[in-house]
Amino acid sequence: MTGKEFIEESAEYLDGLHLQGASPNTIRGYVQAHAVFAQYLQKSGAEEKKITAATMASFRDYLFEDGKKSSNTVSHYLTVLKAFFEYMKTVEKLSENPVQKNIFPKMKKTTRDDLTRDEIRAVLSKAPEGMHQKNEARNRAIVVLLIQCGMRNSELRALSLSDLDFQGQTIRIRHGKGDKERLVPFPCMAREAVRQYLESGCRPCGLSDADLLFGSCADSDGKIREKEPDASRWHEISSGNLLAMVSSYVEKITGHSGIGVHDLRHAAASLWDDMGVPMRAIQGALGHASITTTEKIYISVLRKNKAAEEVNQAFTMEESIAV
Repeated sequence: MTGKEFIEESAEYLDGLHLQGASPNTIRGYVQAHAVFAQYLQKSGAEEKKITAATMASFRDYLFEDGKKSSNTVSHYLTVLKAFFEYMKTVEKLSENPVQKNIFPKMKKTTRDDLTRDEIRAVLSKAPEGMHQKNEARNRAIVVLLIQCGMRNSELRALSLSDLDFQGQTIRIRHGKGDKERLVPFPCMAREAVRQYLESGCRPCGLSDADLLFGSCADSDGKIREKEPDASRWHEISSGNLLAMVSSYVEKITGHSGIGVHDLRHAAASLWDDMGVPMRAIQGALGHASITTTEKIYISVLRKNKAAEEVNQAFTMEESIAV
């Protein structure tokens, strides 16, 4: 396969990703990786040349030049391209995958700055100061749902009111990762937070249960023109706006900055683990395809963090007794 053929086949491959159940975030990541590789092929004059293992090694070095990309990003791009070339093999448009194992850089371990258990309790029990009453009701409902139900950013933004079963105490996630459906818990505190949000008037009255649970009436400039929320303008909150909303809300209560939506999934896993929920149940609620993900990424990390926290608490109690 030449560079020119890659560009042609790439466009068709990316167009079909949604049919395979890939999420919008996954598709954006794939599009980015393919675009960077296509740009490299054009810059290096390799469009007419055959793509080989040497081409991919050169591409890896190009990404590292002048600190363009981190080793984790380079590894991600190569993984995405390897999947594409593997697909080309299955449709018999390629005989050998040019992305070889030995060109992958060593991944750097990233450290997480998770909320402590005391911070989680504070976020669930306190309200931030100086926030508009309607916004407070909406933001609290969002944050409590994320902490108690373990949803992803895209999953919460896609919720409709009809997805919430107040009697059955469950929430149906219709478009999870891989476009899979699942049920997540809907505890009492989360149900009450949603009720208060619905009573606050933040969500327009003219909406049906099938419409988005959370949304915005702001225009393209981020401004709300009407005094009361307009159902005709109701649209999905952007991923970035939700992230900023959550981060600001948590920081106002805890002083802990930089906490995002995914960090609240960690908080959910931490709470469930504290309560003795079996790992298989945690896996199902979080929507992980493999329990290995739950064990390695969530439970093992969280338990290590808790171990240090518990030892610190033990010493604090010991010191108070000594005094």
